[in-house]
Amino acid sequence: MSLNKVNHLALIMDGNQRWALINKKDKLEGYLAGLNNLKLIIDKCIEKKIKNLTVYALSSENIKRASSRIIFNLIRDNHKEFKWDAVRFANKVICVIHGVRNSIDYDYVVWIDADTFTFRPMPLSFLQNLLPTDSMLTYLGREREETKNSKYPECGFVGYNLRHPEIQNFVNDWEQLYITDDVFKLLEWHDSFIFWHLNKKYKKEKNIKVTTLVKELKDTMSL
Repeated sequence: MSLNKVNHLALIMDGNQRWALINKKDKLEGYLAGLNNLKLIIDKCIEKKIKNLTVYALSSENIKRASSRIIFNLIRDNHKEFKWDAVRFANKVICVIHGVRNSIDYDYVVWIDADTFTFRPMPLSFLQNLLPTDSMLTYLGREREETKNSKYPECGFVGYNLRHPEIQNFVNDWEQLYITDDVFKLLEWHDSFIFWHLNKKYKKEKNIKVTTLVKELKDTMSL
């Protein structure tokens, strides 16, 4: 017997305080547990390709209660929404792609976030020493590939080697993730996570070389 495909899931969030009472937790932990469950449901909807999710969280009467402020603070402090703000970070991605595609007369495109602060001048020679010619990408790595606690890189400083044979394919694939909406199939949607996703794919499938700058910068600063 075939089942109809689920296209829309609706939830009523209730019982956080009862759960806290039964499990001998305080009210705050009850609301946090409810929010964590909601995150798991959202991830599962993405995995199962359920296109629509409606969540009934607060009635007009509930929102007047003091407990509603607890919920808002939890969302702000414990569920950083930047991780799923694909639109906000797409602006940065499109700028990078445009720069890589339209700078073919140069050797490197270097992206530096506007809020980057340096304690001393950065001469061209300093940048050249950080950007090897045999690496497709150079960035501030935070990965720990030998453990399960790998973390996406910091993309406030990234060098794109325009002489590498795969760099244009890399930015094309990056763009396609947004055009096809495949970005929403990933666990997080911000630029650093998506950059990391493609980075790992290219290292595994095309054996490209990348350079992470954590060790290099420590060596430079110790001189």
